[in-house]
Amino acid sequence: MKIVVTGATGGFGSELCKHIESNKPEWELVGLTRFDYDLRDPTGTTNVITDIKPDIVIHTAAMTNVDGCETDNLLAQEVNIEGARAVAEGAKLAGAKMVFISSDYVFDGSKAEPYIESDQTNPINYYGMTKQKGEEMTLELEGSLVIRSSWLFGEVGSNFVKTMLLLAEKGEPIKVVNDQVGSPTYYPHLAGGILKAIENDTTGILHITNAGYCSWYDFAVEIFKIKGVDIKVTPVTSEEYKSPAKRPKNSRLDCGRYLDIAGEPLPDWRDALKEYLDA
Repeated sequence: MKIVVTGATGGFGSELCKHIESNKPEWELVGLTRFDYDLRDPTGTTNVITDIKPDIVIHTAAMTNVDGCETDNLLAQEVNIEGARAVAEGAKLAGAKMVFISSDYVFDGSKAEPYIESDQTNPINYYGMTKQKGEEMTLELEGSLVIRSSWLFGEVGSNFVKTMLLLAEKGEPIKVVNDQVGSPTYYPHLAGGILKAIENDTTGILHITNAGYCSWYDFAVEIFKIKGVDIKVTPVTSEEYKSPAKRPKNSRLDCGRYLDIAGEPLPDWRDALKEYLDA
């Protein structure tokens, strides 16, 4: 089986490629980087996918800076919408299945309970809107799969954990939002979950996150606890912490469907965080 992974040197894409190489050596992996294609060149992107003739395309490449998407709508549209459209077209022409990595930010956060796969999407920021469009294009392809996850962190690229530790180095008090709740999710665990979904020929929409929920404030406190950092962390509201893009206050995703497929949940987010920081 030939697998194409876009964004192969990105944060999650690089971890996914590593996971495939370690756990599925029988798969023929083609990792595509920005040197192989440009998502802002739709024709070129489609042609690259088509020429490889893959069985599955896993599209991880994206503009993931949520505030950046809000302030530069044009670039976000070119990369996250038109780029995803080009990848989907390449998969279609190659007769390949497509796996699209989406986000909890396709929801508005107004629901009191965790979101299930069939809940109505209603993004409240531009990044979430681009991911919603990507989902729609992916689901038009027969046998394809949308993976929604949340609050990703891992070895490569920037993330909340790295940001908190860098801020702590300044020794000044840190303010962190306490009214947005979700599930921090570790790259290697998500990669393993996606491989299980592919092995089970899963189609449609699937939520995969580490188990348990917390606020960004809780997340920060746990980071410093594990690292033994003595720093004052003050909880604030979303309204107090101004940012260009609004965030949903409830980002919790119900992973019941994944549990049925895999037979067990991903590890608790605290265990995942400790594994990451220990590494």
